[in-house]
This record gives sequence, structure tokens and C-alpha cells, in this order.
Amino acid sequence: MDSVSCVLPDRLTKQPLLTQPNTPNDDSKRSISKWINIQLSRDYLLTEKYKYLPISLEGNDLFNALSDGVLLYHLVLKFYPEYPINFQPKYVQTSLFYKDENLTKLFAFLKRIIPTITLSPTNFSQTTTSTLTIVLGFLWQFIDKVFEKSLKRAIGSLNLSPNDYLIQWVNQTLKADGSNTKIFDFENSIMDSKAYIELLHHFISKTNIEVLRQSDLTLRAEEVVRSAATVNGTSFITVKDIITGNKTSNSRFVGDLFNIFTHPFISSEEETQKVTDHTLEKELDGIKDKETPNKVNLQQEIDKKKDELVTVQKEKKCKDIIDAVTKEHSNLDKEEKELADKEDMLQEMNDVLLQAKAKDIKEERENQKRLDDIKHETRGAELALKHSEEEAQHKQTITQNLIINKESEVASIERLQNYTNEEVQQMTLEVVQQNEELKKNIESLEKEKGETRKQVFQMEIHTEELSNQLKDENLRFERKRRELERQQEMAKESVKRKEALVSDVSKKIEEVTKATDLLISDVNEQKSDIVTKTDILIDEQDTNKQIRKDIKKGTTQNEKMLSEIVDLQTQDKTNIKNLNQAKIETNKVNKQIKITNAEKQLVIQERQQVESDAEAVLEKTEEVSQRVEEIDKNQLDAEIKYAQLEDKLVEEEKQRNAQLALLTAKLSGDRARQEKQGKREIDKITKEARRLKRDEKELSTKKQLLEEQLRVNESLKKDTESTLKDCEERIRMLNERKDQHEQSEKEFEVTMSKLQAQKKEINDKLTAINAERTKQKKELKKLETVKEIQKTLKEDKIEEKNISADLLEKERLRTERRKKERAERDAAIEKVTRRSKEKSQAATQETPQDISESQNPTILALKEKQRKRDEERKRREVERAKK
Repeated sequence: MDSVSCVLPDRLTKQPLLTQPNTPNDDSKRSISKWINIQLSRDYLLTEKYKYLPISLEGNDLFNALSDGVLLYHLVLKFYPEYPINFQPKYVQTSLFYKDENLTKLFAFLKRIIPTITLSPTNFSQTTTSTLTIVLGFLWQFIDKVFEKSLKRAIGSLNLSPNDYLIQWVNQTLKADGSNTKIFDFENSIMDSKAYIELLHHFISKTNIEVLRQSDLTLRAEEVVRSAATVNGTSFITVKDIITGNKTSNSRFVGDLFNIFTHPFISSEEETQKVTDHTLEKELDGIKDKETPNKVNLQQEIDKKKDELVTVQKEKKCKDIIDAVTKEHSNLDKEEKELADKEDMLQEMNDVLLQAKAKDIKEERENQKRLDDIKHETRGAELALKHSEEEAQHKQTITQNLIINKESEVASIERLQNYTNEEVQQMTLEVVQQNEELKKNIESLEKEKGETRKQVFQMEIHTEELSNQLKDENLRFERKRRELERQQEMAKESVKRKEALVSDVSKKIEEVTKATDLLISDVNEQKSDIVTKTDILIDEQDTNKQIRKDIKKGTTQNEKMLSEIVDLQTQDKTNIKNLNQAKIETNKVNKQIKITNAEKQLVIQERQQVESDAEAVLEKTEEVSQRVEEIDKNQLDAEIKYAQLEDKLVEEEKQRNAQLALLTAKLSGDRARQEKQGKREIDKITKEARRLKRDEKELSTKKQLLEEQLRVNESLKKDTESTLKDCEERIRMLNERKDQHEQSEKEFEVTMSKLQAQKKEINDKLTAINAERTKQKKELKKLETVKEIQKTLKEDKIEEKNISADLLEKERLRTERRKKERAERDAAIEKVTRRSKEKSQAATQETPQDISESQNPTILALKEKQRKRDEERKRREVERAKK
């Protein structure tokens, strides 16, 4: 075949070579030329009459043979008989005008087979080095489409790609032959040629299987090429391709072997029909050369009479078809009205959803403003707490000063032991007054304690209410989860229904395709109508594919909803944990609450303000959750309506498919008589299909809007959850501050206990002083008796012999001690008078506490330290404000 070339004069002209030898383009040119020679070797017109074949493997013979489109025309007739071509090419044309005419008509038809075709007629009629790769690429694409068609018929309902099916076919044939070898791809698994040799030996007994004993891979590959050449299967393979593991060439080689050994394309009947057609055409050509013009005229008259008879039969059948079409038009009008009503309902739903979106956006803005206000209030509360802490420190210093004053008072009391009885009584009265004041302070503190306990009890009640509210929210979340699960089940059921409908539609499509194939073989005059209807069926297949994609999208959306439900459950668990922690903390706080100061009222008021803010936030969150529930309900209603609409559309599609089946059954027997009316009906059906497609697109857009609303609602839920978390963190901070205040209260209690202990010590000392006073009174009485005795003795001038010396010494010591005590008392009285004067002068300007502080140097030092701390604190606050 390589030495023989075509006898066309156009192809005998010497031209510069378009492909250089030993290049990839030259190899592809050779393999395509081989394949065309093999596939069209039985065509009488191409081999004997017009001498298009065989194509030479050398030079530019392939491109010259393809320049007028005749070879492509015959390839399409062979491999795609179900797509009839409505024109007859002009053979053996040398002018570019007729070549381009053939190619333009052929390319318009080839777009049905290869929609991505981007060729122009000049690429084939005038092939150059720049357009060479485009032509070869198109030819390879056509060959791959031919292989895909044969493999799709063989694959059937199996979910396999063409390469996977070819690998499975090779492995099954080898297994049936008793071999253990398997291939997994067309690269590494076939480089040793073992699988190819065993496969060819299974179909061709002359294959030398003993070559496998040799380790030389080239010898094995040469044996594969030799044995495949016996069945014309070496179009796409070379020794180099096998050894290097070229994936594309090996897959094409195995596909070619599959077509050769299984014969899926052309049956024996079709071949005989084609041979008879060629012979008839040959005979007709001879007869036409011998016929006279009179016979031609007679033939024309006969054709006219036949046409008249056909028109009469058509008119009779057209009446029946018109009646059926009018009924179908009425049904279609009803369906159009129903679809218009559905569109109105969907528009109303969209308006409602848009209004809900606008309300949600307004509420989100209001919530954000409220949250900002709450943040400002919390900052103010934090500053107030800082001020209260500073005041507590100031009061601690005051208590220390009081302790110091008490110590000084104790020291003064110790000094006053030597005072007179009247002065001591005055001091005791002052101490009693101070004790009464302390008792009053203690009673006021106890009252405050009772009030704080009442407030704590109210706080416990409030926390219980909050816990109940959170339980209610958890119950609502569980209800929502159940509703979502029900929706998921409904969606799964709808998906199953859609899958069943898709399977039914695919079965109907297969039945229609079979019917159309049978009709095409019988009737050649109705090829144009059948082509249009097959195009409609292809469009239906595309719609079915889109439906499957929509089903997959629905399943992914259901999976997303499941993941969202799991997230909600986890959030509920975290909320429950936070509640338990809050309860534990409240219990701890209730256990640790004890006596508080008068300053605690300010802290309680601030806390009440913060709690009222938190309650407001919780109420806002409850309102937001209620709105989210309302939106979810509206969304559920919309989804239910959408599912109902989908079910109605599916039922309408079933009815339409049934109507199409009836129409095809009616038209199958009388297609020749119903050409014009069939076209009209097909146009109407195409319009309806387009209308359905538009409806499906509108529904998909509405579905996307609903999904966006779901996302917005989810964002609202997340925002509310974040606000709840912020409130919980604020409560935690308040609890920590409460603990700090309680610690300060404990310290104050310790100081109070110390003061009470000191008070007890003072009371004990006072009791001791009183006891000593009683003793002194007794001794004074004794001394007075002794003095009276001495006076009597002096008056009587009696000697002091009878008086004991001890008594005299004691009396002398007592007199000296009394002198000292009198001197000390005089000094103390002067001090007291001086102090009373100073107090009377400073009463208008200072309090008694300030007087004691001004007199005590330790208090002055503490005040100075406190002043320095205040200055440092102010300086730090200024620095923070600047930052």
C-alpha cells in the first residue's frame, strides 16, 4: 500500500513537504493514512471509480486527498449512519470554490459530533505548515470520538472510563485464556510486550509466543507489530511506542484491536446494504449514460404522479394529527397557566424573604449599637470598680490610723492610772460612749449584712431564672435540630424520586433512540426530521445531566446542613458546660459572702447595673433567636413549597414524556406523510423544553437565594453566640472582682477582730484599774483613821511609843507618792485643758479624726505615701490614655 498512490491530477503535482521525516507530525500522518486506507478499503466509489484510495504514506498525499472533503464525508457515513447528511458532495473537484463548498456543508454537520470544532474550509483545502497541526489534531479528535462511541456501546451501564474498560477487557481475555498476567495502565505494564503477545495469541494462533523466553524487548515488540499487521491493526503503534510506553498510542492500539476482534460498528447486513448501494449506483450511472432525454422526461412525470399521491395521503393523515395537536395545545395552555401561577407564588415568596432580610439587617445594626453601649457601660463600671478599690485602700489606711490612735489611747489610759478618781470616771464615761458608738456601728453593719443577704438571695433567684431560660433555649435548639433532620429526610426522599425519574427518562430516551435507529434504516427521505428530533433528545439528555448535577448539589447541601447541626449540638454542649460552671461559681460566691462595709452598697449598685445590662442583652438574644426561628419557619415553608413545585414539575415532565412517546408511536408508521406537521410539533416541543429549562434556571436561582438566606441566618446565630460569650466573660470578670472585694472584706474583718481584741484588753485593764481604785480607797480609809489617831495623840500629848514604826514609814512613803501623783495630775490637767482649747478652736475647721491624724506623725507619713500613690496612678492613667 505504501508504493501505490492516487491517480488524481491534483495530487500528482510536486509540492514542498509539509512534514519532515522522523518527526511527530510525520508519524501521525502515516498512522492516520494507514487507518483511512483500512477503514475505507471496501468503498467502491473511492477505490475504483474516483480513485481516492489508497493514500500514499509519503509526501503530502494525505492532505491532498482530504482537500475536497470527500474522504471525511465517507468516514462520517460509515461510523455515524444515524446522523444522515442532507447533501451529496461533488467528487474530483480541482477548484477551490467547490472544495470549500463541500467542506463548509460537512463542517456544519460535524459540529453535532464534535461541538468544539474550530476549523475553516481553507485549513483543509489549502493546508500549510502553520495549519498542519490543526488538521492533524482534528483528525485525531475524530478518531478518538469513533473509539469512544464503540466503547460506550460496550460499556453500557458500567461506571468506567474508556481506558479502564479496555484494561478490563485485556485482563478478562487473558484470564479466559488461562494466563496470570495483568495490566494496570498503558505505560509501564505493557513495556515488556508480554500482555500484547498473549492477547494476540488468544485471537491469532500464528503469533509466536516463544518470543517471551527472550529478554530483548525490541524482538518482543517487533513480534507484536508483525502479528497485529495480519489483521490490519498496526495503524497507531510502532516498536518504539511499545518500548517507551507511549500512553496515547498504546490506548489507541488496544482500542483498534477491540474494534477488530469484536466488530461493534458495522454488521454484515449494513455491509451488504452498502455494497448493493454501490452496485446500484454503478448500474444507474451506466444506465444514465445510455438513456435518452425522453426517458428522463418520462421519469420526471412518474415522479410528479408519485408526489401527488403522497400529498393526498399526507392530507388525510394531517387531519388526524391536527386534532391531536389541538388537544395537546389545550393541555399545554393549562400547564402554562399553572406555571404562571407558580411563578407568581415564587415572586411573592421572594418579596417576603427580601423584607425579612431587610428587617434582619436593621435588627443587626440595632444590636451592634446596643452592644457598643453595653461595652461603654462596662468600661464605666470597670473604672468605678477601680475607684472603689482605691477608696477601699484609703479606708484601710484610715483603719490603720485608727488602730494607731487606739494604741495611743491605750497608752494614755495606762498613764491615767495615776489620775484621780474623778478624772478616771470621766475617761470611763468617754470609753463607754465610744463603746456605744462601736455597738451602733456593729448594728448598722449587721443590718447591711441582712440587706446584702437579701440581695444575694435575689441574685440566686435571677441566676435560676437565667438557667431556666437557657434550658428553654436548649429545648428550642433541639426542636430545630429535629426539624432539620426531618428536612434532610425529605430532601433524601426527593433526591431518590429524582433519581428514579432520571432513570425512567433515560430508559425512555434509550427506547426512543432505538426506535429512531430502526426508522432511519427503513426511511431515508425523513432523515432531516429525525436529525432534528435526535437533537431534541440530546437536549433532553443534557437536561437530565443537569438534573443529576442538581441532585448532587442537593446532597452536598444536605451534608452541609448535617455539619451545621453537629456544630449547633457542640455549641449547646458548650453552653451547658458554661451554665454548670456559672452555677458552681455562684455557689462558691454564696458560701464566701460575709460581713461587708458601708462601701459595699456602691459595688452592689454597680453590679445591679451590670446585671440589668446583661439581662437586657439576654432579652435581645432571645428576641434575635425568636426572629431566627421565624425566619427558619418561613424558610421551611418556602422549601416545602419548592419541593411541591419540583414534584409537580416532575409529574408534568412524566406527562410530557408520555405524550412524546405517544406522538413518536403515532409518527413511527407515517413519518413520510407528516413532515410539515412533525416540524411544527417539534418546534413547539423545543419551545416547551426551553421554557422548562428557563423554569429550572429560575428555580435554581431561587434556591440559591434561599441558601444565601440560610447563610445570613447562620451568621446571625454566630453573632448572638458571640454576644453570649462576651456576656459570660463579663460575668466572669465581675465574679473575679467580687472575689477581690471579698478578700478586702476579709482583711477588714481581721482588722476588726484585732480591734475587738484590743477593746477587750482595754476593758480588762479598766477592770484592773477599778480593782486598784477600790484597794486605794481602802488604804485611804486606813490612813485617815491613822491620821485621826495621830491628831488625838498630839492633842493629848501622848507619846508615839504605842504606834508602830512600820505604819510611820508607810505613811511617809504614801505622802511622797501623793506629792508625785499630784504633780503628774497637775501636768495632765494642764495638757487636757490645752487640748480642749485646741479642740474648741479647730472644731469649726477639722473633724476629731483629722485632729488625731494631724497630731500623729505616722498618720502624716501614711497620708504622704497615699498622695504619692495617687499621683503615680494618675500619671499611669494619662499614659494609657495617650497610648
